[in-house]
Amino acid sequence: MRLLVFMTAGAALWAQGPNIEELFRRSGAADDANGPRAQQYLYREYSVTAEINEKGEPSNRHTETWEAIGLEGSEYRKLVQRDDKPLTEKEQKQEDDKLRKEADRRRKERKGGVKNPLKRTYTFGYSSGDERFFDFRYVGEEVVNGRPAYVLEGTPKSGVKPTNDHEKHLLLSRLKLWIDKEEFFESNFEIEVTGAGGDFRPGTMISAKQQRMEDGTWLMNEIRIRFILKPLRIANVRMEQVITRSDFHKFAVDSRILELP
Repeated sequence: MRLLVFMTAGAALWAQGPNIEELFRRSGAADDANGPRAQQYLYREYSVTAEINEKGEPSNRHTETWEAIGLEGSEYRKLVQRDDKPLTEKEQKQEDDKLRKEADRRRKERKGGVKNPLKRTYTFGYSSGDERFFDFRYVGEEVVNGRPAYVLEGTPKSGVKPTNDHEKHLLLSRLKLWIDKEEFFESNFEIEVTGAGGDFRPGTMISAKQQRMEDGTWLMNEIRIRFILKPLRIANVRMEQVITRSDFHKFAVDSRILELP
């Protein structure tokens, strides 16, 4: 009888799902450990951008192909094709000039002892730490890239006052996270604006999937973006973008371009 009671209690606890606070603790540690390894990888990126109407029908489709290369110790993305065609001579010269100027800038930054000079800014999106603006509930398990993951859904916390545009849009959104069951890495996320009041209208969404390499490094291999803006309150602007990354390979962190033609 005692064994039966113990097993029943255990089943009831499991049905409630994993400890969410513990999941985020382990996920944060996994993300910290993965960061330096992920920076050692380069890739090829293919981006498809299109305008969409209210029915979701695309038009004015454009593509860009980028090569991520090592430049003065960090990643640099170089445009190599536009609309599935090689760059024109003029475009190629512009890209070479950009590369030369960026190499000079980074070389000076390195000599000055400045580390990680590149910064990324945004007003809508999701990054590690943003989960503090949400209340989460466990909704089950799903498979992401062949690996089982815990699934969490988050809604904005009440009573939180945003301090910038990014936080403002977080508090108008819902967030869904997939956390790998074995390694506790966030293998997928999806954030969507559901409330009015920000620059981005309801329906704006960003999602991303991570792929696990054979050495255990997790790398982002797919990004989907849909945004709806209403500049000057005239008309909605709707755009979709799908970014896929492939041909992942390592590079030496200290690799440099010594001379450009």
